[in-house]
Amino acid sequence: MDRESKRAVRVIGQKYGVDILEALSSPKSIEDIVDGTDVPIASCYRTIHLLEGVGLVRVKEVRTRNVSRPTKIYERVRDSFTIRPNKDGKYVLDTSFDGGPVD
Repeated sequence: MDRESKRAVRVIGQKYGVDILEALSSPKSIEDIVDGTDVPIASCYRTIHLLEGVGLVRVKEVRTRNVSRPTKIYERVRDSFTIRPNKDGKYVLDTSFDGGPVD
C-alpha cells in the first residue's frame, strides 16, 4: 500500500473518522455534524482537518450568514473504500464516488 493510501486508512480508522464520513452523506457544516452525531466539536474540527488532508472531504462552499464568522460546508469526496491485495501481495486502497472510480 502506498504512503497516501496508508494515511487515508489511518484517518478513516481514527475514533470519529467513520462517524463523520457517514454524517457527510450530504454536505454539512461542522455544527450540523456535531448536532447529528456524538462527535465532540473539537474532535470534529480535528478529524475534518485530517480527512481534508488526505483528500477524503473538501469544502463545498463557504456561507457568510455572519460576516465575522463564515461557515464552511463540507462534502465527502469519495463514497466507497475497498482495501484489497494486488498481484504482488501488497494492499491497495480503491475509492469511488457515486458508483464510479475516482482517480
